[in-house]
Amino acid sequence: MDIKSDLKQAYDDVISVFYDIAQDLTSSFDEKEIIDLSLNVLKKVIDYDAISFLTYIPSRDMYIVQKSIDYNQLLKKNLLKLVKDGIITWAANLGRPFVNVEDIGEIKTTVIVPLLYKEVLQGAIIIHTKKDENYFEQNRLKILTIVSNQLTISFENLNLYKNVEKRNNKLKAMKSYLDNVITSMTNGIIVLDNKNIIRVFNKKTEELLGISHKEVINKNIDSTEIKSDFIREISNIQSKISKGNEIIDQEFEYEITKDDKMPFGISATILKKENEYLGGLFVLRDMRETKELMELKRIDKLKDEFLSMVSHELRTPLTSIKAYAETLLDMVEENDVESEREFLNIINEESERLSRLINDVLDLSKIEAGKMSFLIQEEEIDILVNKSIKNIYGFANEKKISLIPNIIDKNIIVLIDSDRILQVLANLLNNAIKFTCEEGKVEIIVKKSIDNFVEINIKDNGVGIKEDEIENVFEKFKQSEDILVRESGGTGLGLPICRNIVEYHGGKLWVESKYGEGSEFKFTIPIKI
Repeated sequence: MDIKSDLKQAYDDVISVFYDIAQDLTSSFDEKEIIDLSLNVLKKVIDYDAISFLTYIPSRDMYIVQKSIDYNQLLKKNLLKLVKDGIITWAANLGRPFVNVEDIGEIKTTVIVPLLYKEVLQGAIIIHTKKDENYFEQNRLKILTIVSNQLTISFENLNLYKNVEKRNNKLKAMKSYLDNVITSMTNGIIVLDNKNIIRVFNKKTEELLGISHKEVINKNIDSTEIKSDFIREISNIQSKISKGNEIIDQEFEYEITKDDKMPFGISATILKKENEYLGGLFVLRDMRETKELMELKRIDKLKDEFLSMVSHELRTPLTSIKAYAETLLDMVEENDVESEREFLNIINEESERLSRLINDVLDLSKIEAGKMSFLIQEEEIDILVNKSIKNIYGFANEKKISLIPNIIDKNIIVLIDSDRILQVLANLLNNAIKFTCEEGKVEIIVKKSIDNFVEINIKDNGVGIKEDEIENVFEKFKQSEDILVRESGGTGLGLPICRNIVEYHGGKLWVESKYGEGSEFKFTIPIKI
């Protein structure tokens, strides 16, 4: 009677295990839940004292302990040894549970149950028990094999589920992204299907046609309140593209009122799958803005041509004036009348000022036309900074202004056009000295910045810039309205040119200033990697 009861109990346990496997493991898509269920299932058929669940990462040849129960220090060391000695991988190659006799305190047996899917290792279950190896007779080992097979199927299902979920999330994100793109486009977008049902009607189209998308979406275009002349035009284009003309581009005047017509550019393209016609995509462009822009570009081109011509015509006589003035200055003797020297100095200074103005105008014209040439080479920033200080030293000395180099990070090699960066340094140093009172100071700070750039900071304790005028300093022909600035002269082109030069190198130029305390003009240029 006892034997029959034991057999019945064992039979019931096995049936319960298979039921749990069929019901629970196959229905869950949560990794933690699957692991917990599997350990609970095993507890019904294996009298274990400690157990761990490991997953295997093939790309890194690494095992991760997802869960362990009743592990002491000895068992942890044993588990580490099993991994390091490659015993788990060896057991996986056997393709079945491996029983190992142990002597770890009271633990006598360790069983390694590899988790294989299509002969690829996914992980392992490590079972420790106080019972000897005879406890693991063939039936128990077969049950372990069945459980491991079902577990690997569950994990594969989980991976498939995650992949599908990830793909669905990507599709949702892409749809949301495309919806946002279509909504925010500056052109109007209409999509009609093959039954003339409006499927897309973006915000710009609402503005152009003066009708809300809620009134037309998912409706046949002929049954909407859109003006009939526009519907006829769209229908004509729809007919053309449906007959094989894949792209249509034409203009159309949309009547807003009797006295006000809006010129439209309509571009249409066919939507099809293989040879099946699905509908049409229509892009609406407000031609008023385009025509105005074309006229502005024409005027801008005339302006550039004019500036280029004037600059060329002025450069020739200025060269002669400057040459004669310098010659006369050399010829003047010590006992000549002082006023003659003064007048000649004025001629020389003014010719230099006009020459700078013309050079600035030409540089800006070249930059805007994309014709300014750059020769990028490796340079040591320390040398460039010291050279720029040496070049400007005379001007600083006249105003008794101290030039203080502060090179925090030395011997940095940069990739630049040295002549252009010297032009930037000269302009920034000249401005700093110009707008700093006598006996002031100008500091040149050099240090590494983020993302492989070096930052150069021209810091002065001069007049500073008012907060509401800071942005103006980088606009063409604009300067601060402060009287001290205006009296210092200048074309208003130097800083815009500097910003363009720095941005060409991939850096940026900006200013930080407090009115009455001074300014810091900072720019970054790339370091050689």
